[in-house]
Amino acid sequence: MRNLRLLILILSLCIMLSACSRVIETPADELCVYSWSNSYYNGNTASLVFDGDTCSLVIENRDYVLDISGIFAVTDDSLLICDSASGVHYTFGYRLHGDRVELSCGSGVLELMKDG
Repeated sequence: MRNLRLLILILSLCIMLSACSRVIETPADELCVYSWSNSYYNGNTASLVFDGDTCSLVIENRDYVLDISGIFAVTDDSLLICDSASGVHYTFGYRLHGDRVELSCGSGVLELMKDG
């Protein structure tokens, strides 16, 4: 009887813990679950952070900060951010490569690393 109670307790804990985990099924899921950033050799930095239904892409160099933040939509290969400050929509392509993502816009590519 004691072993049965212990087994039920362990199964209950396993079910509760698995219910709290987010399942990553698509590239869009993986992109949105993590934060991404990088520091470049020239001193520039970039970060991509998802928080609920908003997204923020911040690119900084010594003289300028580009902050694109607002609601977003993501597919398996593109990211759309609607900047809440300007009302402008920005579309980026992306490709996941393990612990890094290549974010592209036009001919430019920004490489970001998964934050641990």
